[in-house]
Amino acid sequence: MSRALIILLSSLLFIGCGDRKNNSEKQKKADEVSINFDTETGIPEFSAITEDPTELVYNFVTNDSAHLKMDYNLNMEFMGQKMPITMQMESKYFVTNVTDKLGHLTLQFTRIAMQMNGPQVINYDSDTDSDPMGSMLGRSLSPLLNNPVSAVISPKGKIIETSINSLLQGFDTVEASQIREQISSAADQFIQNTFIPFPKNAVAPGSTYSAGTETSSAANLEFTKDIHYKVKSISKNKRYIVIEPSGILELNAEKEGIKTVPGSNIIHGWVLFDMQRSFIIQSDLHMEMTVMTKQMGQDMKIKLSIDIKMKMK
Repeated sequence: MSRALIILLSSLLFIGCGDRKNNSEKQKKADEVSINFDTETGIPEFSAITEDPTELVYNFVTNDSAHLKMDYNLNMEFMGQKMPITMQMESKYFVTNVTDKLGHLTLQFTRIAMQMNGPQVINYDSDTDSDPMGSMLGRSLSPLLNNPVSAVISPKGKIIETSINSLLQGFDTVEASQIREQISSAADQFIQNTFIPFPKNAVAPGSTYSAGTETSSAANLEFTKDIHYKVKSISKNKRYIVIEPSGILELNAEKEGIKTVPGSNIIHGWVLFDMQRSFIIQSDLHMEMTVMTKQMGQDMKIKLSIDIKMKMK
């Protein structure tokens, strides 16, 4: 596998906005509002809703915590060969303090796993440290585990600041200085996908708002996102909300010989929030993208189809 493809796959770890509950967990009750996960559309529905305009805010609570699990199913087609890839990431969030409604949080990645079938087999799981690639992948990912990233998040979901100093302690001094910018950007992206921005004004079901156009970089790849959010429904007690993100994601990495084919990408899905606890309960995102890369001087097309599911445990 070329360096360009490895960089592309590594970056996709940090792009995404959960795992649907099984039939034994069809409903979750709180404050006289139940959530039905077993719907025809697959999008959660509330037993009681409001049509009133509602201000969307994160109400952070000191000492609150959450264990988030993210599952990636990526199907990559390259030179006529299909390479299914699955990735799992688990992380712990902890609210250390709340000052002036700003949430001071720490994030720790507790597990990273990747499996791929195709020309090159990957079977890495940080829980078992199984890595047939001579532990190359393990050496790259293990310093990211159990070292906290700190962040300050506004009530509207804006990242005020992040610190990755503890995370970089797992790398030697030279390597840490080389990857600081990439790791910082990737951490910002991962946190932002967990705490998506809310609009300034109150919104009612059916309303759509824009998060604006953002450009970020990770692992020598530049991403441009133009995402809109539609408010699908709000529970009657105004604790829960379902939001549907949609938009485009453009990728550009001329130095690595990777670029997206214009108009080839699709992003859609849903996110279920608990605004009282300020965490995602579940989300389900689908992305499609076609990129071009150079291999041995020739342009090669790579088709990507990605399903990203997240749930709070």
